[in-house]
Amino acid sequence: MSILYPNAPGLGTALETAATTALKAAGISSSTFEFTSGQTDWSQQINEIRSDNADFVIVEEGDFDAGYFMRQYATSGIGKPVLCFEYNTTVQQVAARRSRGRSSPTTRSREHPHERLAAAFVKSFEAQYHYTPDYYPAGYYEDVFLIWQLMSRVADKKGNVNSGSDLLAALLQKPQFPSVFGGNASTPGILGFSPTTHQTSIRPMTLTQIKNGQEVTVANFGIDAAGFSVVNQAATHLAS
Repeated sequence: MSILYPNAPGLGTALETAATTALKAAGISSSTFEFTSGQTDWSQQINEIRSDNADFVIVEEGDFDAGYFMRQYATSGIGKPVLCFEYNTTVQQVAARRSRGRSSPTTRSREHPHERLAAAFVKSFEAQYHYTPDYYPAGYYEDVFLIWQLMSRVADKKGNVNSGSDLLAALLQKPQFPSVFGGNASTPGILGFSPTTHQTSIRPMTLTQIKNGQEVTVANFGIDAAGFSVVNQAATHLAS
């Protein structure tokens, strides 16, 4: 596999290491190539991928970067499947719909929500902004909802909602919250945090394949591939 990672201090190295370590453990060889976040010309990286002659390409980025990469990659003739970190309207518009055969792991799409909390969010968002939200506004909403939940917990115990100590205690007591991602018609998804690492520990995500500009869900999973399940066997073959 050819892996493209950002040259951002700390983050880029962490992404590169995580990818190469996991692939090596699975018996897959890889080569890594740097890119600069925000670049619009990907000819150098595409030439490196061509020389590497890999069977699969991983681009550790999304949004504008993924869009510009796919725009050039689609005309390169390399034709190998590409995995990017996210897919949204920005990627689609910048890539000029040239993302066919491309896959992306993201938080679960809310374009067709089945869980009531997510459905309520999408309905109110569309009424206000007149377009279907992706995971960015959903995440912003969820952040506000999380703070509201913490304040409610503190208020229920007659604490001080302006006290950082009281809010922290409420968080540590139960570091899990209803999420607009994942879930089903009766049970909301879960957003969870680790009180020891201070990182997200529970987050529903999905692997999607892009066909003709549309997302096709291949599998659902959590952090570290927890609960990984294929939901569309026919989509698991990633055509170029």
